[in-house]
Amino acid sequence: MALQNSQYDALMRYYQRLQFRNKHEQDARIAEAQARIPRLALIDQEIASISVKKARILLGDKNATDFDLNEQIQALSRERTDLLKANGYPEDYLKMHYTCPLCQDTGYVDNRKCICFRRAISEHLYTQSNIRELLKTASFDAFSLDYYPEDMVTFTDKYKEIIGGELTAETMPLLTGEQHSLLAYQIFRDEIMVGGFCQLIQNGYGGYIFDNPFAKVMRLWGAEEFSKLVYKAKKIFDANRKDLEKERTDDEFMAMYEQYEAFDELEEAYLEMEEQVTALIASYVDDHLELFAKIIK
Repeated sequence: MALQNSQYDALMRYYQRLQFRNKHEQDARIAEAQARIPRLALIDQEIASISVKKARILLGDKNATDFDLNEQIQALSRERTDLLKANGYPEDYLKMHYTCPLCQDTGYVDNRKCICFRRAISEHLYTQSNIRELLKTASFDAFSLDYYPEDMVTFTDKYKEIIGGELTAETMPLLTGEQHSLLAYQIFRDEIMVGGFCQLIQNGYGGYIFDNPFAKVMRLWGAEEFSKLVYKAKKIFDANRKDLEKERTDDEFMAMYEQYEAFDELEEAYLEMEEQVTALIASYVDDHLELFAKIIK
């Protein structure tokens, strides 16, 4: 289902409210910290003054004194950081804090819909259409939660408990192939819905999803289109594995979303089919409970 203009406007108003909240909370943190550490306000004033001088130089003001302004700003910034740390504040306490650091709560990254925006579209359409139609046409006597992710979480939480939360050569044999496939889907869903393929891979799950026959099992369980999607993602992963898995700073991680735009279309496709795929898998589990409830010891 396509997003209507009114729905798009509603989502953009949501992002505007996020930005307003972020600024309000930042202003409150700054005021609180400056009240406790008066020197912080003076540092901000000095940096502002130096920045004006720097702008005059760049604009060719002959009366502006040319000296190392960048070094002065850096020194003041270091002093501010030291003051915050000395008083028990985190280094980024005075900076803007975002719900989604990828797009900084704008919904877009380089004129492309952010993963958070695509997820918001999926959730909004689900809320506005499926649930309303269900409540119109179905009685609560026939209503079932059997095909919702929460029930699968009961299984996957137990699997994580059995393996001690770690997927290693020692813990892998503790689960059956079917149990691993269900756990893999839960991990896939959670990672893609929040941060896409880049997050899934950077969190160490690339090998677990793409080296194992996960895509093949999904096809055998009846999720053929989803299986094709995973195979397409695997091709990108295999071709760029070394780079995708290398350790990165936060800034380098953010840059991955621009570098690996090839994942965007697959992420959007999954968000559109997620409800159907999850219901299908939950149905398969319900029909074959003996495959998923048995724990190897």
